[in-house]
Amino acid sequence: MEFTPPRSFASRTSLLDEGRSVSPSSNLRKECSAAEVSEKAAIALISRVRNDKIMSSGYRMPALGFGTYSNTDGPDSMGQAVYNAVNIGYRHFDCAEAYKNEAAVGAGLAKALKDELVARSDLFITSKVWQTNHEPQHVYAACKNSLDNLGLTHVDLYLIHWPLAWEHTNVSCEPLVPTDTKGTVQMSRSGCSLQDTWRAMEKLVEDGLCKSIGVSNFSSAQLADLISYARIQPSVNQIECHPMLSQHNLREMCLMNNM
Repeated sequence: MEFTPPRSFASRTSLLDEGRSVSPSSNLRKECSAAEVSEKAAIALISRVRNDKIMSSGYRMPALGFGTYSNTDGPDSMGQAVYNAVNIGYRHFDCAEAYKNEAAVGAGLAKALKDELVARSDLFITSKVWQTNHEPQHVYAACKNSLDNLGLTHVDLYLIHWPLAWEHTNVSCEPLVPTDTKGTVQMSRSGCSLQDTWRAMEKLVEDGLCKSIGVSNFSSAQLADLISYARIQPSVNQIECHPMLSQHNLREMCLMNNM
């Protein structure tokens, strides 16, 4: 199906104009603009850009994901947003215990499954362990808690959210950032290393609580260290990446190590 972009878009000079490459094609720009004013165009756009990436674990990950972080949406609106996202074609949902809304996400997914909009086997659910739960026993408890909130028996991808350990609070990460009486963040005093945390992540795969594991916000040096001792190699390094922060060297390292 072809869509005609609005006049304002057609007449606007774009940074992606002549001489620059566009993925998956230059026509995608027209469809993006049309998607702003047409639900049908939005559905067609999602179908067009949907493709899977094969991870080092052997599992497939949809390249296009629906982020669930929000500091404004309440449980009802987040659950409905997830339901609507499934309805128009999203299959990958990026969650985290730190987002404090996995129960709402789970409610939206449950409704979509009940209404037979999608099968569980077609969904790809990501979650992440927070800094306060890096000790091995807390990694396991955090994953189980996320699964309970999401209403799932496993997640497809489980990530270490950040490469640092804070003092443990409780399984619900309350407070999210532990501080002392002076407001200073309390680093973990347990002696827990990233290697200890990764061993617990590997155990989650072995126990069937997640299919693939990875990290988030890791630098090249931290990745190199992780790769040196990992029995199960990280499938993903989820990072911020955009024209103002290209992360070229880090992305190259990830590609070289099949991440």
